[in-house]
Amino acid sequence: MPVVHVVLMAFEPLATPQETDKIVQSMLALKDKCIHPATQKPYVKSTKGGANLTSDGFAEGYSHSFVMEFETGEECAYYSDEDPVHLEFIESTSGIVSKTLVVDFTPGVF
Repeated sequence: MPVVHVVLMAFEPLATPQETDKIVQSMLALKDKCIHPATQKPYVKSTKGGANLTSDGFAEGYSHSFVMEFETGEECAYYSDEDPVHLEFIESTSGIVSKTLVVDFTPGVF
């Protein structure tokens, strides 16, 4: 079953616009850079994201959101826990991203 992977990011107060943009572009590029170990092809079905537009005070400092889709839970788990490109990306956010929140779900399954 397909899985949706949601990531919210908050950036360090001293992060420059250039640093923030580099993280955003790198996050979006994971769709094409993450390669499935068995097929040797990109396996992230889709990626989209944007800056927070909410003005109601519920964002708790999260300024950017990303939504990724995977064909299976196994692919999402591999991405989250093992994919070397993704893990390298996470390391690259140190000192720039102050916190992240990640939620995975299968559409329509409650």
